[in-house]
Amino acid sequence: MIKQFYGIIARQHEQLNEESQNQLMAVSSVRSLKKGERLYEADSLPRFSAFVISGALKYCYIDEEAGERIVDLCIQNDVLCNFDNYLQKRLCGYNVEAVQDSTVICLDNSQFNKIYFANHQLLQLGAKLAHAVIRRQMAHIHLLSMKNPVSRYRHILDQYPYLLQSFSLTELAKYLNLSRETLSRARLSLMNEARSICD
Repeated sequence: MIKQFYGIIARQHEQLNEESQNQLMAVSSVRSLKKGERLYEADSLPRFSAFVISGALKYCYIDEEAGERIVDLCIQNDVLCNFDNYLQKRLCGYNVEAVQDSTVICLDNSQFNKIYFANHQLLQLGAKLAHAVIRRQMAHIHLLSMKNPVSRYRHILDQYPYLLQSFSLTELAKYLNLSRETLSRARLSLMNEARSICD
């Protein structure tokens, strides 16, 4: 499974020769997560970075009012990158939790550190994967900049409809920084709008 997945990653982001793929596989392991299980906890040094093979996960933290905030959502083929936190010895500010049964490939950050800077191909791959994470985060910031809840939900429908299949309405509301009731009203508004167009 690991070799097959790294072949896909290599084709998508950066061609890796056999030696580089073997180095990656040597520091990788497959982990199955049950719904609600955490890959890592807030206020800890992240031991792993990971690729999502199947399932769905969320980056979340508890705010001052004891409410959960979701800052990122990850699905199949997404990367969960905490290598920089590990290098800087910075503790995680959030939990990463499976919202459904999930399978991930974990890269042990301490072992990965030993091969990463000595391998030009892995450096290039790391840069491209980091760029993919940044793009995902910037897309979320853009989404939150939309003042109208209907606009936020419409953007999800248009650009990221697969999120609706992987995450509950409550989780999407937290990701969109809306109450569940506000998101329900936005969804109903768009459904009514679609019906009026059809009539």
